[in-house]
Amino acid sequence: MNTTRISNKNIFLLILMASIPFFPSGVSSSIILILLATFIINKPFIDRRVVHFLRPLTILVFIGVIMGLGSLFNGNSYMFFKDIYYFIQPILIILLGYYVASVEINAKKLFKLIVYGALVVTLYIYTPVLVSALIGGEIGLVQRYEYNLESGMPLIGFMVVYISKISNFQLFKLRYEAGLLVFFLLAVIVSFSRVDIVLLLAIILTPVLVKALGVRVQLILISMVIIILSFFGSMIQVDTPDEEPSNFTEKVINSYSEAIVRNLDHAGDPNSASNINNYWRAQEAYLGVSKYLEGSDYQLIFGQGMGSFVSGSDYFNDKLQKIPFFHNGYVTIILKTGWIGLLLFFLFIYSISRFNYIKSSSKDVEVIFFKFLSIVVIYSIVFKTWFVMGIYSAEPIYYILFLIGILFKFQFMKSHSKS
Repeated sequence: MNTTRISNKNIFLLILMASIPFFPSGVSSSIILILLATFIINKPFIDRRVVHFLRPLTILVFIGVIMGLGSLFNGNSYMFFKDIYYFIQPILIILLGYYVASVEINAKKLFKLIVYGALVVTLYIYTPVLVSALIGGEIGLVQRYEYNLESGMPLIGFMVVYISKISNFQLFKLRYEAGLLVFFLLAVIVSFSRVDIVLLLAIILTPVLVKALGVRVQLILISMVIIILSFFGSMIQVDTPDEEPSNFTEKVINSYSEAIVRNLDHAGDPNSASNINNYWRAQEAYLGVSKYLEGSDYQLIFGQGMGSFVSGSDYFNDKLQKIPFFHNGYVTIILKTGWIGLLLFFLFIYSISRFNYIKSSSKDVEVIFFKFLSIVVIYSIVFKTWFVMGIYSAEPIYYILFLIGILFKFQFMKSHSKS
């Protein structure tokens, strides 16, 4: 593997890439396109293997475009083209990761840069709330939203450092490694993000989970649970709490009320209005599933296309008046591209589980590092798509997509170096 020193130009490109999520959506989109164009100009050849790997996502876009032509011709061109870009954006970000892994830098240097970037961003985001806590301020759900405690970067930092530790792929000296793990761990916990705390636990338990069940068995089981709760939730009879959670513990305990997609609007129930607005994720997703089921036989297979959306004005007080993308990203996929699109999406996730690293029984610490990192990337996509839109939104899971491109490229660099 090439260990040539990384150039200042490539360091600048990596720093610019790390800053993408902090710009407005339009600026971020421009940066992504500029960065990708820069890499393509420098190295115009794209390995056909990456084209094949991205084929499910590409076909998914094609289906959405064809099925959405009606929206375009009916004067809904803005939402049509916006949807197209949001569905293409994950492909572009994966390609960015692929190109970054193609520059003259070895794995350790690249992942050290990723951890440094996560550290700087986390310090920038969390310093105000930490200063407030030191002078007697509180840390809780209110502060999470007041300080906009985004936990994506500390989760990435913890993920990379922890996986390097359990695989003996030592990125940092032990004393620095322990400090980084504690810092990133506390940052994720302080964010009070239920999804990222669950992912944190999954990352920590990764070796046990893989040994007990295997990656593909886990993927099948989790996919079945998600499909049942997302598309057959109305058949599950559970009570919804009458009051909005007042603290984090209650919010965690009541998470099932948002995870199960069902109609909370019950005639004659005086609590319906408050339940809908307190547990809006469930109602929002239910509206999306209902809209999908109203489609023709052809639309049930291929979806209603780009530009399709649901109106929530009859249900929500001051938000979600027009819903083109759902917090349950699987609902977004099936509404716009049908069950064929949903199958393609799971095929893409399955293709990650087929990375050479995951299938390998090698004792090479670098291979083990990439193997476990690929697995936690799968966890991240599956769970974040379920609860926080996932890869299809105005702000997709940039760093997870970026890591997919890196992992895809490095597996071929590794196999090529052995051949």
